[in-house]
Amino acid sequence: MSLTTIQPKKEDEIRSSFIPPSLSSNASLISTVTPIPVLLETYVKVESCTYVEVNNHVLSGYIQRYIANTNTLNSYQINSSKGGGYDESDSDDDEDDHMTCKDSRTILKLGLGLHQLEFESHTIKILYSLVGNVVGTGNGAEIKDLMVLIIEEPGKQHILQQFCDVVINTFEKTSHDIINVYQYNLQYRYWRVTSNKIPRSMDSIIIPQDVKTGLIKDIDDFLSKETYNWYKNHGIPYKRSFLLYGPPGSGKSSIIQAIAGKYKRNICFVQPMKEKFTDEVFNTCIQVAPKRALIVLEDVDAYFNKNRETQHQTCPLTFSGLLNGLDGVGNTDGQIFILTTNFIDRLDEALIRSGRVDRKIEFPIVNLDLAFDMFLKFYPKEVGWASVFRDNLEKKLTEIDRKLCMADLQQHFISHRRNSAQQASEDFEDITGAEYNRLAALAEKISKGEVDTNEDGKNTNNEQNNTTPDNGGSQDASLSITPLSVAGTVASFTISSGLSLLFLVLGMKKYYNA
Repeated sequence: MSLTTIQPKKEDEIRSSFIPPSLSSNASLISTVTPIPVLLETYVKVESCTYVEVNNHVLSGYIQRYIANTNTLNSYQINSSKGGGYDESDSDDDEDDHMTCKDSRTILKLGLGLHQLEFESHTIKILYSLVGNVVGTGNGAEIKDLMVLIIEEPGKQHILQQFCDVVINTFEKTSHDIINVYQYNLQYRYWRVTSNKIPRSMDSIIIPQDVKTGLIKDIDDFLSKETYNWYKNHGIPYKRSFLLYGPPGSGKSSIIQAIAGKYKRNICFVQPMKEKFTDEVFNTCIQVAPKRALIVLEDVDAYFNKNRETQHQTCPLTFSGLLNGLDGVGNTDGQIFILTTNFIDRLDEALIRSGRVDRKIEFPIVNLDLAFDMFLKFYPKEVGWASVFRDNLEKKLTEIDRKLCMADLQQHFISHRRNSAQQASEDFEDITGAEYNRLAALAEKISKGEVDTNEDGKNTNNEQNNTTPDNGGSQDASLSITPLSVAGTVASFTISSGLSLLFLVLGMKKYYNA
């Protein structure tokens, strides 16, 4: 095990912004067990400086990016990042430059070597190097890295702490433009940013106004200084928990994103039903969650049944471990928990009792007033056509005897985004399940043998031929199904046989006839 060090330099070179690691064959090697003071003697007078080793993976990564983004260096590392947003290469209209996503597809990080920067009238030196040999991990081949922060004055540890606080706050803060989405890395036991989202505005969320107003008022009150002092004075853990329940597509996930944007909160998604997710791991992940976070546990009805038995046999998390993690004495003050479920009746009373869940908020199915409001969100000032839409929708829903969720309506307006308000108010095929009915009729014929395929996979039924694209007379065995809206999501299916199509339609039945 060894550490390739930077070659000693003259004092004036050390004070430059960067000293690259030596690439010469006579570079000195220092054992990983060498004390840091001995290592630093190459560069500074150890007896008259303050230094700290950064041994936290997340903080080290933040510092690498922070320095690379705020200082001019000679050595960088570069990694790919997730792309997103509008890309003008996807459009034939060259005039839409204002819509281009200018986010880089790469991320610059601190390179190996000795760096320095100015902070609070102090010069901080950062030694960043690699330790030992390449080893295999569950995340690929890796080499342990070493980062040491140095100030060439004694007793300046508080300055180094302040610097680290600034770095952490820089990367964990949210704004009205971007929110950070975290997931817990089970292997390395830290919260990792998996994506950045543009928050939705509260006005874009169409739910009953009393539900929205009550939720905002509750959070405003909880975040006030008076409420914090009240909790503290009475010895009550300062946290707030909400249970959002209702059918799929009713807006539960959307309101979480809107809350995060309004209150500048990160979103931490906890997915505890995984192998090796023990009670201890769950408790730890809640305790070390980023500050100002919404801690979200989705579909909690899928964790345990009413007998408190796990529904995931490979996951070691127990029901009591789940409760203890939510109630944890060591949890950070000010945490907001949001639990969601489609089936509140399947939850154990202990999970949603008072004190563990402060408020239960129902997200209902679509009613005509909500449909009217949503129409006006997409077609402002078209009050007349909004009324027509509401009346026509009422008639259609009576005819098909089917319930709708908000996602169904949203998908309707996405489908009509290039159409007029009149067309959107009169065309209901995507909402009423006309596509489903067509497929259901076809599936019924297949089940009765009225639509058949021979051994070569060639379609022998003219009616089925009409459901497939014209390919010059050569009919393929697969059925190419047009995009189908299921609970607000457009999916494109290619079914290899009539039997598969039948199972598809029957499996979707609950969404259309519930």
